[in-house]
Amino acid sequence: MLPAPMLPPGWLALLAIFQACFTAPTYRLFTAVATGAVCQVGRATLTGMQRAAGLGTAVSHHRFSDFFARNRWDAHQLGERLALWVADHFVPPGEAVQVVVDDTLLERWGRKVFARMLSHDGSAQHTTALTWGNRFVVVAIAVRVPQISPRAIALPVLIALHQPRPRRTGDKRTRLGRAASALESAQRRWAPHAQRIRDRRAARAAAAARGHRLPGTPQQPGSRRARRAQHAWQRLQDARTAWERALDHVQACTSATAAPAAGGGERPSAPDIAVALVWRLAQVLGRPVHVVADAAYSTPALAALPDTVTWTVRLKHTAVLHRAPARTGTATRLGRPGQIAGAAPFTPLADPACSAADVPCYRATLGHTPLRLVLIRNPHTTTGYDAALLSTDTATPTTGVIARYRDRWAIETCFRDAKQHLGLGQPHNRVPAAVRRTAPLQLLCYTLVICYYALHGQPGPDTARRRAEAPYYTAKARPAFIDMAARLRRDIIRARHAPAITEVCADHPDQPEQRITEIEQILSDIGAL
Repeated sequence: MLPAPMLPPGWLALLAIFQACFTAPTYRLFTAVATGAVCQVGRATLTGMQRAAGLGTAVSHHRFSDFFARNRWDAHQLGERLALWVADHFVPPGEAVQVVVDDTLLERWGRKVFARMLSHDGSAQHTTALTWGNRFVVVAIAVRVPQISPRAIALPVLIALHQPRPRRTGDKRTRLGRAASALESAQRRWAPHAQRIRDRRAARAAAAARGHRLPGTPQQPGSRRARRAQHAWQRLQDARTAWERALDHVQACTSATAAPAAGGGERPSAPDIAVALVWRLAQVLGRPVHVVADAAYSTPALAALPDTVTWTVRLKHTAVLHRAPARTGTATRLGRPGQIAGAAPFTPLADPACSAADVPCYRATLGHTPLRLVLIRNPHTTTGYDAALLSTDTATPTTGVIARYRDRWAIETCFRDAKQHLGLGQPHNRVPAAVRRTAPLQLLCYTLVICYYALHGQPGPDTARRRAEAPYYTAKARPAFIDMAARLRRDIIRARHAPAITEVCADHPDQPEQRITEIEQILSDIGAL
C-alpha cells in the first residue's frame, strides 16, 4: 500500500474532483503521480515524478509505469469533470463558455513509439520544421482571472492523440466530413419539403369543418403526401444516424482503451477529433460554447454541429466564398478574401489599431450553413486586409468576434509553459495506453496548478518576491506560471515537512515565522523548491 503523503488541503480538494474516476488504490497512486508531476523541477520522467512525490524508495517504479500503461482510467472522463469544475468557478452562471482548440507536437524519435508521425512543428527553431513525435489535439477553456492576468488564460480539459493516417485513396474527405455533408444535403433537400407539407396540411385542417377528414392527413397513412413526408424524414434520420456513427468512431479512436487501427483503416483527422471533443464538451457543460481555432480547423463536419456551438477560424487567403444561395440551389460567387476586401465597406472600431468589415457569406464545403466573414486591417490602409475570420456565429457583434479570436493565443502560452516548467512530452512512453494518457494528465496538472493558485495563491507577495530576486525585471507586475507552480511546491513541501517545522517552532516559540522562513530558504538553496 502506498504511504499517505501529507499534502495541502487545497491541493487535496482539487484532486478529489477525480476520486470517482478511480478505484481506491488507483486514486492514491493518482494523487502521488499528480503531485510528482507538479513538484518535479528536473527532467519529467516517470522516475523523476516518483522521486518528486517522495516515493523514491517506498514503492517500485513499475507502479508508476503501470498507472499509465495498464490501470483502468479514462483521461476524457477526468477532463469532463475538470471542465465542469472550471465552468462553475470561472464562468458566470448562464453565460457561454469560450473554448480554444489547437494541437501540439511532442518530439519522439523511437521506432517503437506508438503513433509517432513526421509532422510540422510550429515551435521548431530549425528551417525544415519537420519533426518526429506524437501530436495531440487540445480543447481548452479560456477564462479570465483578474488577480492573475488581465488576459485570457487557456485551461486544457480534453486532450486526444492524433494518430498518423494512411495514404488517402478515393474520396479525400474524412468520415466525419462525408457524414456531415450527407446530413446537410438531406436537410437541404427534404426538410423544407416536409415542412411545406406540414404547413399545408395544418392550413387545410384549420379551414375544414370539425370532424371532416382531409385527404393526405395522418388518418390515411397510405396517401402519397404521407409517403413523401415519411420518406423525407427517413432520409433525415438515416443521415443523422450516419453522423452519430462517425462521431462515435472518432470518439472511440481517441479513447485510452481503443485498439490500434488496422493499417488500411480510416483514422480521424485533427479537425474531426476537435469536433468530436467539442461535441462531448458541449453535452457535458450544457451551455452555449464558442470555439476559436486556426485555419487548419475548418472542416465540413462544422455543418452538423448543434445550434449551441459556434466555430470561428482564421480563413486562408485561397478560400472562395459565396453569397446566400437562391431557391434554385445556386449561389453567387463572392471570391477570395482579397477580392472581397476590395469592395467591402470597412468601419473603424473602438480599438484604434484596426478597422473591420463584416460580410455575410456561405462556403461550398459547409453547404447552406450561414457564415460571416470578418476582415480586419490597419485603419490607415485603404487596400487589402491583415486578417480574415470566418465564423458560424451570426449574432455576436464584430468587436466580440475579434476579441474572442484574440484570446486564441492563450493556448500557445499554455503549450510553452507546460513544456518548459512541467516537462510536457518528456516521459519515455511507448505503449498505446501510456502514450494516450501521459501527456493529457500533464496538461490537466497545468490546469490544476492555475486553479489552485486562483483559490489559494498570493499574487502580491509572490510578485514582490520574484522582483526582489531579479531587480532588473522592473516590468513584472503579475505572477507567471512558474510563480504559480513555485507557490504550490512550497505549500506541498511545507505540508510534507509540517511535523519537523512544528518541532522547530516549539523549540523557538518566540520567533516561529522567522524559523519557517529560514527552513524554506534552506530548502530553496538546495534546489527543493
